[in-house]
Amino acid sequence: MLVPAREPLRGVRGTRVVARPEAIDAAVVPAGAVVLRLAPDEAFVLGAGPVQVGHDAYAIVVDDSGFSAARLSWAEFDELIAPLIEWPLPTDRPALAQGLIAAVPAKLWLTRDDVLLLCPAAYDDDLSERLR
Repeated sequence: MLVPAREPLRGVRGTRVVARPEAIDAAVVPAGAVVLRLAPDEAFVLGAGPVQVGHDAYAIVVDDSGFSAARLSWAEFDELIAPLIEWPLPTDRPALAQGLIAAVPAKLWLTRDDVLLLCPAAYDDDLSERLR
């Protein structure tokens, strides 16, 4: 388990997309999928089903299970994670935030209801230990 949380997840599966920004903007994703825009030309899509990217002959669309994740309530986030962040969080929701948490690279998907914490699976043990 990454952190004590309501719904701990491990080895989160998604689809990594590397393509021209306008191709990612026009991508067709499964209903209910969450598209985390990691960079203008890169996205990670959480959700089961195929991702279709047109308008870019060189687009890369691959399954990716390289993240560990945990879903936290805002109360859990405020107690466990917020004290370990040294950078400002975006105030709009939903929003993706990226940076170091306890000196480990991580991503946060912030919604009005909860927070999804993602970190590269290779750093899962390090982050878990630092959150104790």
